[in-house]
Amino acid sequence: MLVRGEGETLFFSKFRRSKRGVGSVVGAVFVILIILSGFVFYQIALLTMNNYNRVTDEMNQADWRRANEELTILGAHVTSSNYLDVTVKNTGSVQSVIEWIGIFDQSISPEGQQFFSANIPVPIGENRTFNSGQEGIFNSTFMITPTNHEYLVQLVTKEGNIYFFTLYPASQADLALSLIAVPATVYQGNNITLFVTVTNINEDDVVANNISLDLTVEPPNLTQEVSAPATLTIDSLAPGSSTFFSWTYATIIGATEDKTVIFTAALNPNGVSASASVTIKPQPTGTGGQGQVTITGTNAIQKYSPSQWTTPYESSTNPEQTYAALSVTDNNQIAFESHATGIETSITRYITSYTTYSGTVTNFAGMQSGPDGVYATFAEEESQVPHQFGNNENVTQGSRKVTADEVKGSMFNSSNLSGIIENIKFLGGSSSGKEYAKAVIYNEDGTVLATSDSTPIAKDNTEWKTLIFTGHPTIISSNTNYWLTIVSDSSFIDIYYSSTDGVGISTSDSYAEPDGITVTNPGTLNYCIYATISTTENQLNVEGQWTNVDTTMDNTRLAIYLAEQSGSENLSIEWMEGGITNSRTLITGWNNISVTPTSTFTVNFKDTTILDITSNSWSIDAALLVQTDDADRYSCEVEFTGSSNTEVWRSILWSVETSFDADDVVITIQFYDYNQNTYVTSGDGYSSFLSIAEQSNLQSQTVESNFDRFSDSSGTWKVKIVATKYTSDQFTMNVDWIELQTTYESGGNTVAYGEFQEYTIKATSATGVSASFMYASIHVNGTNITLLNADTNQPIANPAWVQLDVNGEYRIKLQSTNSETETFVILVSVGTTVGQKTVTQEAP
Repeated sequence: MLVRGEGETLFFSKFRRSKRGVGSVVGAVFVILIILSGFVFYQIALLTMNNYNRVTDEMNQADWRRANEELTILGAHVTSSNYLDVTVKNTGSVQSVIEWIGIFDQSISPEGQQFFSANIPVPIGENRTFNSGQEGIFNSTFMITPTNHEYLVQLVTKEGNIYFFTLYPASQADLALSLIAVPATVYQGNNITLFVTVTNINEDDVVANNISLDLTVEPPNLTQEVSAPATLTIDSLAPGSSTFFSWTYATIIGATEDKTVIFTAALNPNGVSASASVTIKPQPTGTGGQGQVTITGTNAIQKYSPSQWTTPYESSTNPEQTYAALSVTDNNQIAFESHATGIETSITRYITSYTTYSGTVTNFAGMQSGPDGVYATFAEEESQVPHQFGNNENVTQGSRKVTADEVKGSMFNSSNLSGIIENIKFLGGSSSGKEYAKAVIYNEDGTVLATSDSTPIAKDNTEWKTLIFTGHPTIISSNTNYWLTIVSDSSFIDIYYSSTDGVGISTSDSYAEPDGITVTNPGTLNYCIYATISTTENQLNVEGQWTNVDTTMDNTRLAIYLAEQSGSENLSIEWMEGGITNSRTLITGWNNISVTPTSTFTVNFKDTTILDITSNSWSIDAALLVQTDDADRYSCEVEFTGSSNTEVWRSILWSVETSFDADDVVITIQFYDYNQNTYVTSGDGYSSFLSIAEQSNLQSQTVESNFDRFSDSSGTWKVKIVATKYTSDQFTMNVDWIELQTTYESGGNTVAYGEFQEYTIKATSATGVSASFMYASIHVNGTNITLLNADTNQPIANPAWVQLDVNGEYRIKLQSTNSETETFVILVSVGTTVGQKTVTQEAP
């Protein structure tokens, strides 16, 4: 029982432990599932939020585009082919695309409805005319029938905006008609001018279309038509807009009593009409006759803006702007960035002192000023110059035994050397005990010229040895063969060699001394033996110095003026920078070299020819250091070029408008003087001023004399704008308007496109007395006419009702901008007298 009980106890104990293990696994699984669920939930929430933000942004952008879209209906009518013709202008700030057009026939019940898919882009600021008969912009073309119905037209854009107008036939449109006949009383033989105005007075976006005008004259035998409008049909008339017509009739002479003529204008098929009557009087008897109105052209005024610009720096910061932006003052500016252009602060330091190592210097003060024609002269003088020469073949490891009885070693030719052999050096050692070595120089015939002092050679120690000819100077001549040998007093001496047949030297190459290095087992050497030979040469080596040099300056330039030299040998200079020797051969005239000096700057003047037997000299006019510091300065410079006419000018008026983002910028405006081939620096064509940040700077000047110098024979003109400020901050120059206005004599029979022509209107009585302070009616029947009061430059209407001055005169400026050549008439009526002038506008 005890055993069984113990067994049962053990079993249940294991079972309980097993249950605890399973519970841990299940718990872990639940924890993982909870974490995964939380992660999945987070990802779903994050994805949902991103989608929400994206959709919100798209909706905001769509709302912004919709709010900033604006189309204006300029006109609409039904053509003779029954197609709808519409003109719209994009007056908003986003591009519009018309995607649907809805046509609603409001003259029938129930209302007729049609929708047509379209793709009509209208760029910002542009007009777009489209026709329902055009292929490619509608999914299918369509007509408006019947044409005598009232139609509501809807334009639906891609952004969801709807623009609509009502298209009325002329018979149903609400139109106003006025007719004015000037003058109301006229003498026979003079002209009558008629002015007709048709105005759409409908409201609620009603567009009238296909309006025709009729004019009748009763009785017809009292007048004769002189001029009439080219067309009496109005295709489309937008709400609130008007169209003008004018006629000129000449009165017929013959009646002996007053007659009345009635002019009646009527709109078809609207039926609206207006009338005006004119009384025609017989010519008065007596001497006076009727007064006179004259229209005389005086001056033509043409305005020009630049057609290109150039700058020594980078181009404008907004290169998409063209020169057309300069033609009007409208804040449509071209921006130019300034650039760093610091002016140098200059210090000149002439050479301070000199030291002569070889050669002579006379009149050193001559190079401490100038150049002024006063020279310092450098001349060569004879000097003993050491030259080191060695064998010119690589030395491979090995040695040659020389003995006491050896007579000759190797031949060498003195080449162009002529001088004293001071010593012989060789690389060698003794294989036995202490030995002594000496060098022997022979003539080619074997005669001994000189024997050097003996030099001890230690055993088993290969080193450089120097053999000196004490008291035995060995003089050699140029271009002569000599023999050299190195011998020992008794036993053998090992000599490293360059060839198996000798230990000679070569005078054709110069070698550097081996710095006393002990070579115990040389590999490959440039030489194993060389000689030092002193020659008599003409040499120059003069050291010049500058003291107390300012090393903080931005730039230093060594400037030496070599005035002349006696021969063909050149003069050179050497100087040290950063432990490196620099050299330069001088040329006649200025020699300018950029250097980095120390506080004591040294230059060595040297000749350039080795073994020189000719004495040369050089004359230096000036030797100086020019040191400069760059000041903080920013500049902007632009040259503008334009074209103009080639007429004989009476005056010019130039205008330049700029603005800057900084105060106190110094600006100069200079026109180019073609007589002097330079930009003017004062007077006419010149202006200088200081900027005020973010404010417009308008400079204008009228030039009334000597102005033809500002253009060349082809009419080209130039103006340069230079802006400068001493600052470390960059500034921007904005150029808004540049204009050259030229005035020249013109009778005004023809006018150029866009130019202003001045006319003087003069009215006198039958006896020639000025019609002081009388009123005059002015009308010009051109297509695109602008009228100004020439004295005030203020616009006046066309037609206009103006008062003459004390002299019976009124001056106007007229501008015509028709797209093609056009002939029109200026009509002026003062009382019963009419004057007219026929003018032709040239093609653009």
